[in-house]
Amino acid sequence: MAEYIQLEINSLKYTDLGLDERVTVSVSQGIAAEVDGQFRTGTALLCAADTALYRAKADGRNRINLSC
Repeated sequence: MAEYIQLEINSLKYTDLGLDERVTVSVSQGIAAEVDGQFRTGTALLCAADTALYRAKADGRNRINLSC
C-alpha cells in the first residue's frame, strides 16, 4: 500500500494548477505495525511510526521506512 501511494503521488502533474512541469512532489513514509503486543499504547505505536518517518527523511527523499 505504501509503495502504491508513493507511485501515485510521484505520477501527479501540477501543470493544471499553473505550475511549471518541473515541479514534482515526493513522499516519505514511516510505518509501524503492532506485532505480538510490542507497543503497550497507541502513543508508543505513533512514536515508532514518527521515528521511522524521520529516518526515511534523513535517508533522502521519496523513502519508505519500517519501524522494527
